This record gives sequence, structure tokens and C-alpha cells, in this order.
Amino acid sequence: MSEAGVYKTVVGGNYGLGSKEFAPRHVKAVFDNLLEKVPKRHFTVGIQDDVTHSSLPVGPPIHCVEEGVTQALFFGLGSDGTVGANKAAAAIIGERTEFYSQGHFNYSSQKAGASTVSHLRFGPTPIRSEYEIESSPGADYLACHHTSFLPKFDMVSKARPGASFVVNCPWSTIEDLNNNFPAKLRREIAEKGLDLYTIDAHAVATSVGLPAKRINQVMQASFFHLSNILPPEDSKAQLEAAIDRMYGQKSPDIVSANKAALAAAVENLKKVQYPQSWLQAEDNEASLKVMNPSGTKYSGQVDEFSSKFLKAIDAREADNLPVSAFSPGGETPIGQSRFQKRALSEEVPVWIPDLCTQCNLCSIVCPHAVIRPFLLDKKETAEIPQGYLSRKAKGGELGGLNYTIQVAPYDCTGCAVCVEMCPDDALEMKPSMLSQEKFNEHWEFSLNAVSLKDNLMDKNSVKGSQFQ
Repeated sequence: MSEAGVYKTVVGGNYGLGSKEFAPRHVKAVFDNLLEKVPKRHFTVGIQDDVTHSSLPVGPPIHCVEEGVTQALFFGLGSDGTVGANKAAAAIIGERTEFYSQGHFNYSSQKAGASTVSHLRFGPTPIRSEYEIESSPGADYLACHHTSFLPKFDMVSKARPGASFVVNCPWSTIEDLNNNFPAKLRREIAEKGLDLYTIDAHAVATSVGLPAKRINQVMQASFFHLSNILPPEDSKAQLEAAIDRMYGQKSPDIVSANKAALAAAVENLKKVQYPQSWLQAEDNEASLKVMNPSGTKYSGQVDEFSSKFLKAIDAREADNLPVSAFSPGGETPIGQSRFQKRALSEEVPVWIPDLCTQCNLCSIVCPHAVIRPFLLDKKETAEIPQGYLSRKAKGGELGGLNYTIQVAPYDCTGCAVCVEMCPDDALEMKPSMLSQEKFNEHWEFSLNAVSLKDNLMDKNSVKGSQFQ
């Protein structure tokens, strides 16, 4: 340009590194940089580069969403039907009404069983906001589809004052909510004056003949009912038509069960009249336990990588990690899954010791190594926690030892492969909350306080391989 006699300030940079958002506040940061006397060259915007200091400072969110646009955030589990239901909702509103719709779906790399966040916008004019929902102006509707998200995610920070917040949980009384909602969440709900609703979507799904995890129709019906985007009769007709399109080629029972879920959702949706005291809410013993539900006196110490990276990833806050937090080689220590307690299953297997022949087949077929056999000597047997089950180990080489099967209730995905493969019917699926309360301490004791006894049997046999 200078050779052509054009003397202009030209500054180049990058955006979108690491799939980062590029919202209006990032655009403003670029223009603010151009207004500097000496603009930063080769800049980056979106990441926090505290190593080479090439990043631009970014200000607060800028409200650019047009009036009349409804924004909704849904926090779901991969494979629970949340994303599919939200895609159907966007299609219903965008294709079959006079409104425009927009959907963006944020997935976890862990796919099924991991968290998903759906960002939906609906409005009377074309929607040009090609970025995720931000705190300004905020979401009009939020939904938490799993209780494990309550202590992990900062869900209501993007809610506008007075928004509707629906939580899929079995609790509806103030006492239960005080014991299971972290104090920080209760304070934020009260400060923003949110309309809080609860619904036991898993119970509703099973009551109409659907699997417990298929809560999509229940939560979708709750959204249409509370958002008032469509009149009740119109939304019912559109949702039922969507079910016919989606499941029409399958069993009529599946179609009828999904339609029954729509009707049952509204009947089971409960508005919570929370007290003003939530503005000064403090954690009690029960709600403190919710913050670290799997922790016991036997649990191992979380390493630095897990406390910094895995915790941020689990909380969906890893985007905020600065460049200096990463090692140059990008190594990830092995064994991190033992610290990631996702608690995503509605049912987990429970061992029936008197039926077990100690074949260890359940352990070898488990795809996540969450059901394992353990051998206890006399000293270890004397130190077992209350309610711990074991039986005399079978086999001459295991003389003097006790045998037990233990399940990790916060790690199990509920696939039930072990139950199906057990030749003795010594495992049965039970509600996960029961196992989390009763058996988690047993798992942690077995994993951390019972010694490895890997030289007593042939490691190439099915049974012996599982003691390695």
C-alpha cells in the first residue's frame, strides 16, 4: 500500500482460536485497538494470552438482541433427548409459525452421558445474533435437566431478572431444596427474582412407559407451557405432530407414551415459592455434601491437573483458562477418570452376594471398569465400613480371604451390561441415589484401603485377570 502511495494503519490478528466465541464485545475490542495511538499488531481476541501478551482486553457483553426475541438455555445430558427435542422446537416455531428461530448446540467431547447446552432464540424478525446467549440481555428461560449440574455449572448467571428456571429433580419442598441446592445457587435465584419450577421428569417418563432417561418430551412440554410462545392448544397440536413425524415408523406404544409424557409434564410442574431468606442463604451440612458428594475419608487426593483442568472442564469454564495454565507439550496424566464423578446414571447395579459364584464376568464386561472384585485379608475385613458386604473367597489359592464386588455409583453409566451378562442373577439395577448414599463409601474403601492381590491366580484366566 505504501508503494501505491496509500498510507493507512493496517493491523492484523486472529479470532476464533480454540473455537472461541466472537460476539459484539469482541468486535468492539478490535475497534478499540485500532483507536490506540500504537495499535497492537498480530493480536488475538477471545483467548487470555498471558504468555506472549497478544490478546486484546474484552469488555462486558453488549446487548444487540432485538426487542421481542425470546432466548432460552437448556442444560442437558448427551443421549437424554434434550438436543433432539430442542431441534424439533426450533423447527416447529421456525417452520410452522410466523416466528423466526435459531438454534446452537454445544456438545461435550464425551458424547453420550456428557453435558450439552442448547441456545435457542425465537422472534418476530430475522435473528442475526450468531453467537451464544450472553448475560446481556440474558435468557428468558433456563432448564437444568440433571441434578448433577446444580453444584457444577454457573447456570443462572446468564438469566435475565424474572426469568423462568426449571429444574428436573425429585425435590419440591423448601426443606429439600435447602438441602440439595448449593447456597450460591439459592442466593442467585433470589437476587434475580427468578420464577423457580421443579419437575421429576424421570418419574414422569417412567410413569408413562418411557425409559427413565428419556425426559425430552417432558422438558419440552414444560418449555412450551411456560414460555407462552404459542397458545396452549397450538403447542399441543404441534408437539404431537412432531412426535408422529419422529416416531411414527416405530411402535404405536412409543408414540402414545411420548404423547402421554406431554400431558403429564404440565400436571407435574410445580412452582416453588421460595423465601426471602434465600437472599442470605448459607450452606448447611447437607448442601455442603452436595458440593462434593463422592468425597469420603477414604478418597484419594485430587492431583494438580485434575483440580485445575478437569474441574474447569466439568464446570464448562475451561474457556476461561489462560495460556499460561497449559504445559508446552500438552500432556494429560493418565487415570483422570477416577476424579471425574459425573453421577449421570439413574440406575446402577447392586450386588447380591448370596447368589454370586465369584466368576468375575461382570467385571470383565464392564466398559468403564466401574464394577470390580476385591480380596480382603483379615485385617482389612476388620476395618470395613458399616454395611459392607463380603463373602468367603472361593478357590484353594484364595484361602483365608474374603471376596466382594463393589460398584462406583458416581462413575457408572447405567448400561446394565454386567446385569445382563451375570450367569447367576447376582446383580440387579437399583436407583442410583440409593447406591450413592449407601455404597459409595464402600467403593472408596475398597479402591484406596484394600491392597492389590494380583499374584494369587492365573492372570490369563477370566477370574484371575480381574484381580490385576
